[in-house]
Amino acid sequence: RTQPDDTVIEQAWLTEAQILQQAGQPDTAIEVLHTALGQFPQSASLRYARALISAEQGNIEQAEADLVYVLNQNAENAAALNALGYTLVEKLQTVSTKYRKQQETGNFAKNFLRHYYDIYCLLEQAEVTSVPRSRRAAALAYDGDPPGAGQQASRGVQLLR
Repeated sequence: RTQPDDTVIEQAWLTEAQILQQAGQPDTAIEVLHTALGQFPQSASLRYARALISAEQGNIEQAEADLVYVLNQNAENAAALNALGYTLVEKLQTVSTKYRKQQETGNFAKNFLRHYYDIYCLLEQAEVTSVPRSRRAAALAYDGDPPGAGQQASRGVQLLR
């Protein structure tokens, strides 16, 4: 990390975080990325990496914030659109599962309404709604997803509107 070239330094941070993540130390990987973002606050690569690890850790709010930041820099970033789409799909699945359990038991699960609110907030973001529905669906199907994945996600968004 003492190289004079910022690109090399940024890549070193990313590599360190990736090694930590693969070694089963995601919390440390996120700390490394936080530190790296202190040095490179506008780095889309560092924010994208932190978003993916945050999402795996269940910190959806941090993942969304980082992905929206990346999309603000480059609205055509298919990987960020894809990840943000998966975040929405995960929230939809969580809401669906909790709703079914609530219907079966009559009890409200912890944070039941929070998930509805999160989806509402996500759909209110211009970065999400400004992307044409067909592009959102295509982004969700990016990188070898099963056939129809984008259509299912797009259908879920339509149902919420």
